[in-house]
Amino acid sequence: TEARKKAEDCRKALEVKVEDFKKSVKTVKVTEQSLKEKELETENNENLVVQMKDEKDQIEARIEELRKELQAAEVELESTTQQIRAQEEIIVVKKKDVLAMEEDIDNRLNVIETSGTEVKEMEASMKEVEE
Repeated sequence: TEARKKAEDCRKALEVKVEDFKKSVKTVKVTEQSLKEKELETENNENLVVQMKDEKDQIEARIEELRKELQAAEVELESTTQQIRAQEEIIVVKKKDVLAMEEDIDNRLNVIETSGTEVKEMEASMKEVEE
Protein backbone atom coordinates (compact mmCIF):
# COMPACT_ATOMS: atom_id res chain seq x y z
CA THR A 1 0.00 0.00 0.00
CA GLU A 2 2.94 2.30 0.64
CA ALA A 3 4.14 1.56 -2.87
CA ARG A 4 0.68 2.15 -4.22
CA LYS A 5 0.47 5.53 -2.50
CA LYS A 6 3.89 6.47 -3.93
CA ALA A 7 2.79 5.32 -7.36
CA GLU A 8 -0.40 7.37 -7.04
CA ASP A 9 1.57 10.42 -5.90
CA CYS A 10 3.97 9.95 -8.80
CA ARG A 11 1.09 9.58 -11.23
CA LYS A 12 -0.54 12.78 -9.91
CA ALA A 13 2.75 14.65 -10.05
CA LEU A 14 3.26 13.37 -13.60
CA GLU A 15 -0.26 14.51 -14.59
CA VAL A 16 0.49 17.97 -13.17
CA LYS A 17 3.73 18.06 -15.15
CA VAL A 18 1.89 16.93 -18.30
CA GLU A 19 -0.70 19.68 -17.78
CA ASP A 20 2.07 22.22 -17.21
CA PHE A 21 3.79 20.98 -20.37
CA LYS A 22 0.51 21.26 -22.36
CA LYS A 23 0.12 24.83 -21.06
CA SER A 24 3.72 25.59 -22.06
CA VAL A 25 3.08 24.17 -25.55
CA LYS A 26 -0.05 26.33 -25.88
CA THR A 27 1.92 29.37 -24.71
CA VAL A 28 4.66 28.60 -27.25
CA LYS A 29 2.05 28.24 -30.05
CA VAL A 30 0.40 31.52 -29.06
CA THR A 31 3.81 33.18 -28.92
CA GLU A 32 4.71 31.73 -32.34
CA GLN A 33 1.44 32.99 -33.80
CA SER A 34 2.01 36.39 -32.23
CA LEU A 35 5.54 36.49 -33.66
CA LYS A 36 4.24 35.56 -37.13
CA GLU A 37 1.68 38.36 -36.88
CA LYS A 38 4.37 40.81 -35.77
CA GLU A 39 6.62 39.72 -38.65
CA LEU A 40 3.75 40.19 -41.09
CA GLU A 41 2.99 43.60 -39.59
CA THR A 42 6.66 44.55 -39.79
CA GLU A 43 6.82 43.43 -43.42
CA ASN A 44 3.67 45.42 -44.21
CA ASN A 45 5.15 48.46 -42.47
CA GLU A 46 8.39 48.09 -44.43
CA ASN A 47 6.41 47.86 -47.68
CA LEU A 48 4.43 50.91 -46.62
CA VAL A 49 7.65 52.81 -45.90
CA VAL A 50 8.99 51.92 -49.36
CA GLN A 51 5.71 52.96 -50.96
CA MET A 52 5.65 56.25 -49.04
CA LYS A 53 9.27 56.94 -50.02
CA ASP A 54 8.38 56.35 -53.67
CA GLU A 55 5.43 58.72 -53.35
CA LYS A 56 7.64 61.32 -51.64
CA ASP A 57 10.18 61.02 -54.48
CA GLN A 58 7.40 61.46 -57.04
CA ILE A 59 6.09 64.52 -55.20
CA GLU A 60 9.58 66.03 -55.02
CA ALA A 61 10.09 65.38 -58.74
CA ARG A 62 6.76 67.07 -59.51
CA ILE A 63 7.72 70.03 -57.30
CA GLU A 64 10.97 70.36 -59.26
CA GLU A 65 9.03 70.24 -62.56
CA LEU A 66 6.69 72.95 -61.29
CA ARG A 67 9.66 75.09 -60.19
CA LYS A 68 11.15 74.83 -63.68
CA GLU A 69 7.78 75.68 -65.25
CA LEU A 70 7.49 78.68 -62.92
CA GLN A 71 10.99 79.87 -63.82
CA ALA A 72 10.20 79.52 -67.53
CA ALA A 73 6.94 81.43 -67.03
CA GLU A 74 8.79 84.18 -65.15
CA VAL A 75 11.34 84.48 -67.96
CA GLU A 76 8.53 84.59 -70.54
CA LEU A 77 6.68 87.20 -68.46
CA GLU A 78 9.81 89.36 -68.22
CA SER A 79 10.36 89.09 -71.96
CA THR A 80 6.74 89.98 -72.68
CA THR A 81 6.95 92.90 -70.25
CA GLN A 82 10.05 94.20 -72.04
CA GLN A 83 8.29 93.86 -75.39
CA ILE A 84 5.30 95.77 -74.06
CA ARG A 85 7.57 98.54 -72.70
CA ALA A 86 9.31 98.76 -76.06
CA GLN A 87 5.93 99.01 -77.82
CA GLU A 88 4.81 101.69 -75.35
CA GLU A 89 7.96 103.69 -76.11
CA ILE A 90 7.26 103.37 -79.85
CA ILE A 91 3.69 104.51 -79.25
CA VAL A 92 4.91 107.54 -77.30
CA VAL A 93 7.28 108.46 -80.15
CA LYS A 94 4.53 107.96 -82.74
CA LYS A 95 2.12 110.10 -80.69
CA LYS A 96 4.74 112.85 -80.66
CA ASP A 97 5.17 112.43 -84.44
CA VAL A 98 1.38 112.62 -84.92
CA LEU A 99 1.19 115.75 -82.75
CA ALA A 100 4.05 117.31 -84.73
CA MET A 101 2.28 116.44 -87.99
CA GLU A 102 -1.00 117.89 -86.72
CA GLU A 103 0.83 121.06 -85.71
CA ASP A 104 2.49 121.18 -89.13
CA ILE A 105 -0.89 120.70 -90.84
CA ASP A 106 -2.40 123.45 -88.68
CA ASN A 107 0.47 125.77 -89.59
CA ARG A 108 0.04 125.00 -93.31
CA LEU A 109 -3.71 125.56 -93.05
CA ASN A 110 -3.02 128.90 -91.39
CA VAL A 111 -0.59 129.78 -94.19
CA ILE A 112 -3.19 128.75 -96.78
CA GLU A 113 -5.88 130.79 -95.00
CA THR A 114 -3.54 133.76 -94.79
CA SER A 115 -2.63 133.35 -98.49
CA GLY A 116 -6.31 133.02 -99.36
CA THR A 117 -7.06 136.21 -97.50
CA GLU A 118 -4.15 137.96 -99.24
CA VAL A 119 -5.36 136.71 -102.62
CA LYS A 120 -8.87 138.00 -101.91
CA GLU A 121 -7.44 141.32 -100.82
CA MET A 122 -5.36 141.50 -104.04
CA GLU A 123 -8.40 140.60 -106.13
CA ALA A 124 -10.39 143.27 -104.39
CA SER A 125 -7.54 145.70 -104.93
CA MET A 126 -7.34 144.76 -108.61
CA LYS A 127 -11.07 145.21 -109.05
CA GLU A 128 -10.76 148.66 -107.52
CA VAL A 129 -7.90 149.46 -109.84
CA GLU A 130 -9.83 148.21 -112.87
CA GLU A 131 -12.87 150.25 -111.96
